[in-house]
Amino acid sequence: MQYFVEMAAKEGWNPGLDDASSFYKTDPTGFFIALSESMPVGCISAVKYGTFGFIGFYIVNPEYRGKGIGINLWSRALQHLNGCNIGLDGVPQQEANYRKSGFIAEHRNFRMKGSSETILSLTKNKSHILLASRLQTYVDANTINFDDLTVYDRNHFPGNRATFLKAWISSPLSHSIVHTEGKMIKGFGTIRKCTDGWKIGPLYAENPLIAEILFIKLISKIDKSEIYIDISSENIDAQLLCKRYSLTQTFETIRMYTAKKPDIQWDDIYGITTFELG
Repeated sequence: MQYFVEMAAKEGWNPGLDDASSFYKTDPTGFFIALSESMPVGCISAVKYGTFGFIGFYIVNPEYRGKGIGINLWSRALQHLNGCNIGLDGVPQQEANYRKSGFIAEHRNFRMKGSSETILSLTKNKSHILLASRLQTYVDANTINFDDLTVYDRNHFPGNRATFLKAWISSPLSHSIVHTEGKMIKGFGTIRKCTDGWKIGPLYAENPLIAEILFIKLISKIDKSEIYIDISSENIDAQLLCKRYSLTQTFETIRMYTAKKPDIQWDDIYGITTFELG
């Protein structure tokens, strides 16, 4: 698993420093490495969540590209996820190739980058945000009923990922916050330490105000650093949030599926969990 994370870092994908542990626990059978003379030369993940699957970490060592290794890894991933609706986040340049395997483009995702110092300085003039944050309830995700959090997450993700979620919020290199109203969860977010800075994901919220407060509270948990968040073209409010806090786009992906677009609460998704596992 460390090879997967190291390869992702070399590609500039900025993985989380503790991603290997959380990712592997999600589906131990869904990670494949290509070997040449017992040395790893490429990898791919094909993680299964019941009838939904997600492909990521599709990387071949530069010196071994053009030798058929990539297509063999790709075929193995599709075989593992046979019968699933499969999702992926691919670079726009590869969209045509993914279409050949039956993938259909649904929307764009954008990686946004900002500064924690800039973001927190901008909150000083937002009295309504600061007041609402004091009047509402925001708690550590590990202090609430985990079954309730799993159900809430399922409204925003195409499959049950309780195993992943438990590891994700328990990582020593992350902070996770939940917003509750009574016994109801109305928002949830995680920020984790990455190769470069910190990345927010997921970020779910019932409305833009909750999303903004969670965004600020998560960033308040860390020291001065670069901040990243992956947002979808499906959520205009997420794009406006990034604009208000001076985040800029660094690159984009295309979300594609082999079957229909999953029926989840897209308007509430202000930050995608990961480009690797969905």
